[in-house]
Amino acid sequence: MQIKITAFPRMIVKPLMIGVIFFTIVGVAIQIGKYVFNYQDEWLDLFNVDRELNFPTWYSALMIAFCAILCKIIATGKKQQGDRYTKDWQLLSLIFWFLAIDEIVSIHEIFIIPEVSQALHLPKLLYSAWVIPGTIFVVWFARRYSKFISHFPQISTTLYLSCLYLCWGGISYGNGW
Repeated sequence: MQIKITAFPRMIVKPLMIGVIFFTIVGVAIQIGKYVFNYQDEWLDLFNVDRELNFPTWYSALMIAFCAILCKIIATGKKQQGDRYTKDWQLLSLIFWFLAIDEIVSIHEIFIIPEVSQALHLPKLLYSAWVIPGTIFVVWFARRYSKFISHFPQISTTLYLSCLYLCWGGISYGNGW
């Protein structure tokens, strides 16, 4: 049995970009209202990208889950082809599922304990204790997937690495590095 899925990237990317643009504009507007006009109302937290468990968080989690589903579909196709990177796609799908769940339930927030950081006299870079296991994971991931990524077509490799840098930069910036 062969699985054949036809995807049109523009049809997928357009609604995703509309969501990103929407939450970006709303997020900026909320920050302006909060810091320029001193407007503070509880409903703003529903759209504040600087908060957890709200619409932007759910949107982000759904996008990450969508990536997990796409990786699983690719893994299924690669398994049928007998591709040597099938397990890499399967593991990538599991990693994305974990990240989607973490986005919703904020597992990494458990590791943000100011008292621990202060007691250990950690530098600001390590103030959020989840950065330590997160960095270990990123190093492991880079080593584990370097050969896998090198087999992508050049344009895919470039786009993948660009997304990786943007994501890591966003995480770093969001944590005050």
